Amino acid sequence: MATTADAVNAFLAEQANDGHIETLRPVIRKRREALRIMRVSALKVGDEITTAEIRPKYFAGLNGTLTHISAPSRGSRQSTVIRLDAESTQRLRQRYWIPEDEMEYQIDVIPLAACFLKGTAPAK
Repeated sequence: MATTADAVNAFLAEQANDGHIETLRPVIRKRREALRIMRVSALKVGDEITTAEIRPKYFAGLNGTLTHISAPSRGSRQSTVIRLDAESTQRLRQRYWIPEDEMEYQIDVIPLAACFLKGTAPAK
């Protein structure tokens, strides 16, 4: 019989002790990293994205289209070029110098790890 997420949650809520919880920390960290790698490797040029999990926070919640993804390299995070939509361009204009006549703005300071397919970004 397979263990369900509900069964694991019930165990953690009702029976887990400190030892159980401490054992889970590295497992959770590894799983989150694996999920991040799968998510990032699935992104491609042309995808509509939303930014999240990034600092400074004013970069979070921007929407646009991936127009370039750098090649992966050892020890370096992959960078992107994103063409922001009009609403995100206007929002970023409050913090960043963007010419007033620009309706869409191309930005190249967002790491690929901060890009999520539109509609899948974690809640703010």
